[in-house]
Amino acid sequence: MTTNMSITYEEWSKINTNIVPLVRSLKSSLPEQYIGFYLHKAFGDEVEYQKQFDWLGRRSLDIYIPSLQLAIEYDGEYYHRHTSSTDNQKTSLCRSHDIYLIHIQEMKATQEKSRKRNVVSYYYEKNYKNIDIAIQSLCGLINKKYDT
Repeated sequence: MTTNMSITYEEWSKINTNIVPLVRSLKSSLPEQYIGFYLHKAFGDEVEYQKQFDWLGRRSLDIYIPSLQLAIEYDGEYYHRHTSSTDNQKTSLCRSHDIYLIHIQEMKATQEKSRKRNVVSYYYEKNYKNIDIAIQSLCGLINKKYDT
């Protein structure tokens, strides 16, 4: 199946229930796109993907919502297992630019969950069939932070 990128995201999401073609076209991880999909349903076209700022250098924010000055980073266990100093630096840079950054941290069952306020930790299952747990926790953090 190929996607027709000339239609809007909203039109596409109404006619397609399979998110895989969208993931491939946007070149980001499947769980990141699930999260983006639900945030887009809540915040509409305001949701930006792979947002870059000069002060971030070559890095980007996975998901950004300008009106809330909120960024979400999906930290997959495989690619982020050795990047805690980079993640901490990104969090500090966002804080210094008045952007609240939430990390969604993918973990194996043997790892200990984070106790930081801006981290959603969840134990992922094969094919991310439990990603809804991370999405619900993320929505809870957003509701608490922004009283929405």
